Amino acid sequence: MTECGRCGDCCTDISLTTTKKAFTASLTYGDARDDAAWAEWLAKWEANGWGVPDRANWIRYQADARFIAKHWHGGKRGKRTRDGKERTVGWECDQFNPETRQCMAYEGRPPICAGFPYYTDDGKPGVIPAGRLPTRCSFWADYPESARPEGWVPIVFLGVRAV
Repeated sequence: MTECGRCGDCCTDISLTTTKKAFTASLTYGDARDDAAWAEWLAKWEANGWGVPDRANWIRYQADARFIAKHWHGGKRGKRTRDGKERTVGWECDQFNPETRQCMAYEGRPPICAGFPYYTDDGKPGVIPAGRLPTRCSFWADYPESARPEGWVPIVFLGVRAV
């Protein structure tokens, strides 16, 4: 798997497949890392016939939700219709420095950021919806040449710049 070139293009104009409110609703159940809260949560899920969720996945999901709730803010493009629902798109992250193009939370970023662009369990690049992978992203190197954008030239990370 290619290393992140740290161009910062995926940190601007972020899209969510759901609303921020729906994403952060998972936090109302209590912290999945806490055994007592998890036991209470499982009881609610089972009582509603929802089956047993995977705890590790929910811990990751909640880490994403906490970060998104705190650092992602409504974007510049407004709303669009998707499946008959309006969604806010174009989120901005306040941990991204647009001057240096660096993430100020890079070492502690949540799974949604650290996992981008989402590889499968066997290490192959996942399916990227149109427009989701920035044109100059270094991860295009993991895709067949025929799938890469025309004129693709990756950004190579050389180190953190001092401000």
